[in-house]
Amino acid sequence: VVAVLREVARDAEERRAEAAERTAGLEARVSEREETLAAVRTELQAKEGTWERREKACQQQAAHYSALAGDNTRLEEEAAHQRTAADAAALQLETATRVR
Repeated sequence: VVAVLREVARDAEERRAEAAERTAGLEARVSEREETLAAVRTELQAKEGTWERREKACQQQAAHYSALAGDNTRLEEEAAHQRTAADAAALQLETATRVR
């Protein structure tokens, strides 16, 4: 009976040791994956920051171009008004020249 109990105890100890080895291996894999995940998170956060800065720069450029377009429209309207005024002055000059 004692020999059987010793054999059972030895088998149990071997299984416990094997389980401990498997557990250690799994814990090492989990640790490696956690490190990889942390590195990926860091890289993603850096990229998000880069994209946020680029998006902000694009929005600023869009606002600048919109302002320039507004300025161009105003200048075109002013130029059209100046042309109309110049045409009117030329017509007056031509009329005055004919009257003389």
